[in-house]
Amino acid sequence: MIIGATSSLFFLPTNRISATIICASFGALGGLILDIDTRKSKGAVLFRTVKKAVELLLALALIAILLGKEKDFFRVFDSWNWWNVICLASLFLLYWYGSTTPHRSFTHSIEFVIFNAFLLYFLPNLFLCAFLIGQLSHIVLDLFNKKHVTLSILFRIKVSLNLASSDGIVDRMLSFLGMIGLVILFVKTLFS
Repeated sequence: MIIGATSSLFFLPTNRISATIICASFGALGGLILDIDTRKSKGAVLFRTVKKAVELLLALALIAILLGKEKDFFRVFDSWNWWNVICLASLFLLYWYGSTTPHRSFTHSIEFVIFNAFLLYFLPNLFLCAFLIGQLSHIVLDLFNKKHVTLSILFRIKVSLNLASSDGIVDRMLSFLGMIGLVILFVKTLFS
């Protein structure tokens, strides 16, 4: 999460604090979402929370339809087109599928990142790039772990540099350095 936020700000420097905060948030989210395949990860908890919100929204939509108030309910989405709805539904299905796969397999593959890029096309470019940089930085860091990462499902490419443990000192040190980098980049934005 920290590395995703820091990486996005490093590669996409902004001069407005609001853009910096949003960019860092999308980078962190991109880094988090890859671990939806681990039950107790922050990414999985976030996905389950969003899933509950989507289920609630669908239930409210059904109630609105049953009461004949669908026009009022769906007016919120007037600015959306069907392509946005299809992309978000597909993204939800992609994340659901990813949450059922073994850790560091499908969600850590280049195909997963490409699907995300395609399905999130409607985001402003800066935020989409921050999200993807967060994902890529997460994958690169996981390559250093002892457990392999499936870089490509299609070509069955699995890589492990076997240099660190995911809960070891190197991981904690990188998180600490990422936090320092994040603070430096925020301060730089404030004074630019």
